[in-house]
Amino acid sequence: MNLEILITQSQKNLSEMDLDILTYVVKHQKEVQNANIIALANAVHVSKSSVLRMTKKLGFSGYTEFKYFLKQSNYDDKKAQTTDLLALQEKDIESTYQYLKAINFDPLCEKIFEAKAIFFFGTGYAPQLQLQEFCKSLSLVGKRVIFVPTKAELDYVMLTMSKQDLFLIASLSGETENLKENFAWMNAAKVPICTITAFSANYMSALAQYAYHYYLTPFYVGTHHFTHKSYVALDLVLDRIYREYLIFLSL
Repeated sequence: MNLEILITQSQKNLSEMDLDILTYVVKHQKEVQNANIIALANAVHVSKSSVLRMTKKLGFSGYTEFKYFLKQSNYDDKKAQTTDLLALQEKDIESTYQYLKAINFDPLCEKIFEAKAIFFFGTGYAPQLQLQEFCKSLSLVGKRVIFVPTKAELDYVMLTMSKQDLFLIASLSGETENLKENFAWMNAAKVPICTITAFSANYMSALAQYAYHYYLTPFYVGTHHFTHKSYVALDLVLDRIYREYLIFLSL
């Protein structure tokens, strides 16, 4: 397990100050691994006790154990980078599948069933393609689905949304800056939000009533010098939600 996943799992218990500290840690993991608690506290302008409380909220006995976790997860990440491509695919799928097995999808299925309309939005080309297929699947079982292809159209169509609808978004980081105003408006209007993002602490998941995650391990294609991201685990999440909804309908 890496730090981003741990933050995601503990996010409901973390304060804004905790998240500020952890944002710094995520960006400076190597430095924090070799820094004492006072140095970290000074770097983020908080007290030593604030850092200590944050580590305990994550489940550690103290700062020393937290630093050991950072070093170990960094070693695991480096090890994963040397794994063959098929093993990386298997790891992402299996980790996502094990995560999904622990999720109770009944609240989301109830909302999908009750929603007058479901609005879909993807940040990026690949999430958009997979959401389009998910849209088609739900339309086949009688749901009114609206796929929103661009940010400009989202700005317009969100004004028609209400608490009787559902907004479902698929993203990699969950940190798309230019969507923050949209999320703020939807929260103010009490529009239910469902997010599906890669494992990380992100504002989209924090503001959503239904937040789900998938594993994605980028890998470098040396022959053509680019980093590839496979969204096969995102498709697994969408397919699981659809199957869970079909089971819900049969009850």
